[in-house]
Amino acid sequence: GASLVLACFRRRWAAPASQVSAALTLAVAAAGLVSYLYGAMDLVEFPGPSAMALQTAIGLTAASVGALWLHPRRAIAALLTDKTFGGGTARRLLPMIVLTTVGLGAIRIMMARRGVLDEVNGIALLVAAVLTALVAVVLVLTKSLADVSRRLAARERALKRAAGKLEKARDLAASAARAKT
Repeated sequence: GASLVLACFRRRWAAPASQVSAALTLAVAAAGLVSYLYGAMDLVEFPGPSAMALQTAIGLTAASVGALWLHPRRAIAALLTDKTFGGGTARRLLPMIVLTTVGLGAIRIMMARRGVLDEVNGIALLVAAVLTALVAVVLVLTKSLADVSRRLAARERALKRAAGKLEKARDLAASAARAKT
């Protein structure tokens, strides 16, 4: 609610404040969704009126994502909608990171429930798997950055060659103009 109210203000601080509020709500909603996914009901079934139903977690997720996109060219959303390499990288990395961590967590829980891993070994294996996945993501990103750097360097060399040709043509035109005079 606070995110939606803040989004209505036309102040410089309103859009970032709205998106931070939406991001925090999304984090709470994601914790609820992941808790239901993994069957960690102690995290969502508190005694009393503070429990989070699955429908609430889904609704909060949808409302938070919607609130983030109210101002797509400002604050957090601008990082994702940016047409530069940074925005493209974020759009590629975030789904990989989310799916990898959620998937590895699910695998760890299945193995623990089947008795394959105890708690300590399961956590150690999960941490190693997440680290491996994140290192792989960083390596993919590094390769992409290297490719972009090579393309930029090639374009810079082509621009320098074109500038040299343009300067020669200008000099030639100037000498032709002098000869004509």
